Amino acid sequence: MNYTERAEKFEATLSAAAASSDADHELAGMLSDPALDMHERSLVAAALGGTRGPAGSAAVRKTLDTAWEKYPRASKSHRPWERDLICTCIIALARRDGSAATDVYVSAALHENTNVRRYGLYALAAVGDDRAWETIMTQLAEILKRKITPDGPRSDEASTAAEYLARHSPQGSERAIRLITLLREQWRNLGDPDLLERWWPGIAPGGSSAAAIDLPGLHTVQHRW
Repeated sequence: MNYTERAEKFEATLSAAAASSDADHELAGMLSDPALDMHERSLVAAALGGTRGPAGSAAVRKTLDTAWEKYPRASKSHRPWERDLICTCIIALARRDGSAATDVYVSAALHENTNVRRYGLYALAAVGDDRAWETIMTQLAEILKRKITPDGPRSDEASTAAEYLARHSPQGSERAIRLITLLREQWRNLGDPDLLERWWPGIAPGGSSAAAIDLPGLHTVQHRW
């Protein structure tokens, strides 16, 4: 079987599994097939982001755990494939399991790879619960110790971390005061301070009282997938 024939057969099998009455179970079974290549595995994991059920969640988590383990030992040429599979699994879990997979998003947000960190923060900001608030607050404070290049990856990380923290910082709470204070103290180090001012009017240094700024009420996080 040549590459084109294999691809066509795989696409037909994937489409049939996704359209079945028990798509979650069928796709989970496909994902466990050791004969799949990395691209095919990513496509199945992505498809599982649109289904619901324990079988699919377990299959995606198992695939992710394996990719976590392989990533540090992977060759330079193979590592991007493991990275992409990790990112695909993160988004699949965010779509299907929401806050229940916050543990996964936190691990990703602290990963050594920039892309993995970004996807972990995207998922945290959109659907993660508040269990990682202190961890991400510490991460943001560390990022902001140095001036960030505008439009660079660290700028995106900082703003997305702030989104996550703000979503779990009710107006007037200790969390809200701490976050606003940190952002104001390190305002000059932010890569895109204008973005934060658009999200939360009055947050810039010299602006509204910190206790008066309704962080979760002023800005709704948009899914980035």
